[in-house]
Amino acid sequence: MDEAQDEIRWGHGHRKWAKSVLLVAQDLRGWWVKVGQYMSTRGDVMPAEWVEELRALQDSNPTDSSGAVERAVEQELGAPLEQIFSSFSSIALASASIAQVHRATLASTGQEVVVKVQHNNIGIIMQQDLVNLRAIVRWVAYFEPT
Repeated sequence: MDEAQDEIRWGHGHRKWAKSVLLVAQDLRGWWVKVGQYMSTRGDVMPAEWVEELRALQDSNPTDSSGAVERAVEQELGAPLEQIFSSFSSIALASASIAQVHRATLASTGQEVVVKVQHNNIGIIMQQDLVNLRAIVRWVAYFEPT
């Protein structure tokens, strides 16, 4: 077997596992998306296939439903959307680890704005992620004393 074939095989393996990690991170959300985002910026230490696949975590994560977004904005701002915005796009411009963003136009001034809306239950997810991370760190510290 020559080096070129090995490279191709390694590339296929890296892409397969990177896609799997991408899907898991998107499913788990929160901290795990942050880790994937970080990995996608580390082309100096990560294989190119990983960087390419995980780059989707920068702004292409699953979005919350338009109904959930509208409820969150109305609750946060204390008024119906129609009173605050003359238009509010139900389609997210981008979605990342903690929030997604939507285009809107202010009813009062006509100014076009971008509204950042935290994902539904992200606070609870991040708190649980911190509990899990603490357990992982303690476990690693136990087996890898300084």
